[in-house]
Amino acid sequence: MIWRVAIGTPRGVRSFFSFFSKSTPPPRVDEFASIQSTKFLQEQNKAAEKVLDVPKLVKWRTDFQNTLTRFHACPQTPTELIEDYWYYSENSPEGAPIYYRQHKEETQATEILDLRAPTGQVIEGYSHVGLLRVSLDTNFLAFTLDVVGNEMYTAYIKDLRTGRLVGQIEHVVSLEWAEHNSEAMLVYTTGGSEYRASMVRLRGPSGFDQLLYTERDSKFQVDLALTKDRSYLLVKTSSRASSEVWVAPARSVQNPLTMVRKRQPEVEYFVEHSLGRFIMVCEDSVFVSTGDTFRWRELIARQKFTTIQEFDVFKDHIVLYQRRLALPQVSVICLSTLVCTLVPLPHPIGEVSPGVNANFSSSWVRFCFSNPVCPMITFEYEFSSQTTRVVQQDSYDDANFDEFSCELVFVSDTPETTSEQGDPNGHWVPMTIVRRKGDTQAKPLLFHAYGAYGMNMRMGFDPSLYGLLQQGWSLAFCHARGGGELGPLWHRAGSLQHKKQTFKDIVTCARHLVASNITQTNLLAGWGVSAGGMALAAVANSESKLFSALVLKVPAVDLLGSLLDPTAPTTEVETGEWGDPSGSPEAYAYLAQYSPYDNLPRTSTFPSIYLTGALNDPRVSCWETARYVAKVQKMFASSPTPPLVLLRTDMEGGHAQTRDDIEAFSFLYHVLGLLK
Repeated sequence: MIWRVAIGTPRGVRSFFSFFSKSTPPPRVDEFASIQSTKFLQEQNKAAEKVLDVPKLVKWRTDFQNTLTRFHACPQTPTELIEDYWYYSENSPEGAPIYYRQHKEETQATEILDLRAPTGQVIEGYSHVGLLRVSLDTNFLAFTLDVVGNEMYTAYIKDLRTGRLVGQIEHVVSLEWAEHNSEAMLVYTTGGSEYRASMVRLRGPSGFDQLLYTERDSKFQVDLALTKDRSYLLVKTSSRASSEVWVAPARSVQNPLTMVRKRQPEVEYFVEHSLGRFIMVCEDSVFVSTGDTFRWRELIARQKFTTIQEFDVFKDHIVLYQRRLALPQVSVICLSTLVCTLVPLPHPIGEVSPGVNANFSSSWVRFCFSNPVCPMITFEYEFSSQTTRVVQQDSYDDANFDEFSCELVFVSDTPETTSEQGDPNGHWVPMTIVRRKGDTQAKPLLFHAYGAYGMNMRMGFDPSLYGLLQQGWSLAFCHARGGGELGPLWHRAGSLQHKKQTFKDIVTCARHLVASNITQTNLLAGWGVSAGGMALAAVANSESKLFSALVLKVPAVDLLGSLLDPTAPTTEVETGEWGDPSGSPEAYAYLAQYSPYDNLPRTSTFPSIYLTGALNDPRVSCWETARYVAKVQKMFASSPTPPLVLLRTDMEGGHAQTRDDIEAFSFLYHVLGLLK
């Protein structure tokens, strides 16, 4: 088991406060609130098609799509040994994985799940399998399936001995297997009809179902995991900035849960188990327990500007996936000697992700590395010899990756600063720039921004982005405060009442690119997804001439409105990141100052925008995006040079859209005048 160490898988005057109470926030007048019709979405889709389906843009998309056939992802995953079976997956001709397993004493593999037809019948339209878990006795497979896009998953249980489905449970968020009296037990989390997982339940043979745990704080939700040695079930309950873990023996799961450490504000911790002792990562330090107790001694002290983002435990080693000054590193700690070794990476900049690594007694660890100019490589690091070998690597025909540079720079919003790089309260902002070596002229540049939830910018290889590089573009990734590249303090410095710092960081980085002649404002395009789309929309309001175009995918552009909506599925949980405008006048006033929908500028200049939404998205309502589009289109209708604002809504699917990026790229070519 690998813990994904994600931080948190957002003054008004007296007259303002005079009518504000916890239950009655200030009235909010919205002339576009009535937009709730799929007819509007369909009309916007047709309007976008009319603009983008002209011959020269269609030809450009076709030619660009053809270049992507040069990219080849490995068709099969490396095999993983779990108990007595080797597991792996292969991609079907349609691209959906098919999962297999093979007994270590046999030569023939058996198909255990085909994601084209996970329940036995081919699924037409949207489908997403969330989790797959094999029981401790290896006889059963449990998986979760969403066929709508609203993230309300159904769990299915499959008997791997017969190939038959033997049970299903509605509204499951996460699940794991355990045992009691040597019988397989499925442990799962659910919120009933709610999206927030608030209960842990135990399902056994013959429909036996028992409640194990209930989380009563509406800002917390529960998750499950097995320890790597499969000794303990872990029940983790967490908010955006705090956590608490409970444990029970995995093979006697009906025993009472035991709390590891009481929750504290602004403190998250993560737990594993190895050879009769617990291991805890807390505030970027590593602790080990005295036996199966919760008395701790520090094993690895926190290092300045270094954050632990994920960790894995083996029989004799701990593997830490870290970032130091925003750069990835992998550290291996020998538990017998406490010697820490840095694993060499092929490039200082990139994205490192752990492999499955299900074998607790393994003598090696697998991880993957990629960056914008390096397709994914799967490495295997052998603990005893401290050597690394390549297991497999994606490829791109006729590519010359050496012609591009990929560098991390720290830029400042002031010419003179004494703050250290990495200081969450300082002036320096890290940014990754990818461009053709030797370029001296300003080029079209795609600027990526996010800066929320303590999450990192995605820095792996994307064949579509590499295609843009080949066509003369440059790329930039702004690691703004609110993100996770520099740890929990970096996240907190760009959330809640500090959220505006995220926007300042974006502006600082974008201005640096223009001042350095890497690009120009008429060639600068922004790209933001979800909270990143919100951030770029907020920047467009305050700096309407900085970007010429924006692509905003499922953007939270009416953040204040969604947080005021008590019926929205994620409102309670989201207040830990943004604030609670219904319960706090300070939070309401602060959000009202930057929520994009409420702060559109009275100006004649505004960037052209391509937006996407999804009808069944539970996180960002498609109506939120639709209202924003209608408001922008009306505000700038009489402008001498109105921006082109297009909305594309998927009429099925959800927040994790399947729509490709090539149409959005063609929009950028169109509005930036790059096609002659």
